[in-house]
Amino acid sequence: MNGGEYLYERDAIVVKNRVRITVDGKSFMLVGEESEAHMQQVAEYIDSKMKEIRQKTAAVSIDSSLAYVLTSLNVADDYFKLKVRCAELEQKNTEISARMQITVGESEPLQETLFADESVFTRQDVMQPDERIHVLEKQLAAAVRAKEEVESKLDEYMIASEQTPVYNNTARYTVKSKRNKK
Repeated sequence: MNGGEYLYERDAIVVKNRVRITVDGKSFMLVGEESEAHMQQVAEYIDSKMKEIRQKTAAVSIDSSLAYVLTSLNVADDYFKLKVRCAELEQKNTEISARMQITVGESEPLQETLFADESVFTRQDVMQPDERIHVLEKQLAAAVRAKEEVESKLDEYMIASEQTPVYNNTARYTVKSKRNKK
């Protein structure tokens, strides 16, 4: 920190920061209310624009004031382009917010319809879908295990009685009896 001074303006303490900057090869002491890092960043931006102008325009080597004017114009151009872009983004944000409010408004009757019949869904089902999915997955796994156990016992029974098992009038498995194996 190159130092800060405290000034009193209308019963408020204003901190003035000082930072040494270099622009176009010249050193300056900059004093301002912004942080030293911010002032240094601004100075580096102006210095890079100045270098860009000096590299691209031969006439600035003859007239330094032309370099300053062109740099100012380029910085102002950047500013106005960003200002237009910011306005475009604000407009998009406004449009998206309006569409979102319309969508939320349209979804409220659907939510009431959905939750009217508690046998279909409850608000808890919708609000905590990950937990509900986890519970349903556990229930499904248990049902699959139970089904496999029943089928296994049925297969054992069919083997013992030497018959082909039939489930729901559709042959799902065929089991050869021990006598027919070769």
